[in-house]
Amino acid sequence: MRKGAGNGGKALLAHQLGGNVQVPTGRSAGGTFRHLPLCTAPGQSGCVIAYSSFSRTPPPNTFFGIAGQGVSWLSGQYRGTGQQVACVNPAAIGGGTAPLQPYFASVNAAGATARWVTYPRLYTAACKTAGNTTWLQVTDVASTSDRRPVVQGADPATFGLHRYDVNLALGNLVRDVLAQEAAYQARH
Repeated sequence: MRKGAGNGGKALLAHQLGGNVQVPTGRSAGGTFRHLPLCTAPGQSGCVIAYSSFSRTPPPNTFFGIAGQGVSWLSGQYRGTGQQVACVNPAAIGGGTAPLQPYFASVNAAGATARWVTYPRLYTAACKTAGNTTWLQVTDVASTSDRRPVVQGADPATFGLHRYDVNLALGNLVRDVLAQEAAYQARH
């Protein structure tokens, strides 16, 4: 959570990736964070970006994306009825499908992190809901001749792309923070 100087200690932005932030079904506030709404517009401050990424529809026994199930229990959220897991697409905060800007640490032959690499135009993302499951659908959009590495879902499939929740959208998340901070500074 990022707090701004002179803002009374209120959060400018929270990122809760792969954490099953719950909200009342169809609403952007309430649930996990009683007074901190989901981000619904670029540059909005005092809000949360939350999602769980999958490359396909999550299975019924998934740990992520279903209210009152899986990782929801880790934060004492046992109630699923009337709740849904939040999904805010970091590539398109207002909604829709948009390209992700992933960043991954590159490891050299000695096993040390050498630099960060990015793979533009490799993935798109969109929030999806099917039944009681909500997730960030990550789609590989590269051509068949593209030789760049692609991420694979974790084993078991109930984890989806959780290990990559941050890296898949790291460039988008940084851009979102900068936009939210600039908008906040302009208003104050």
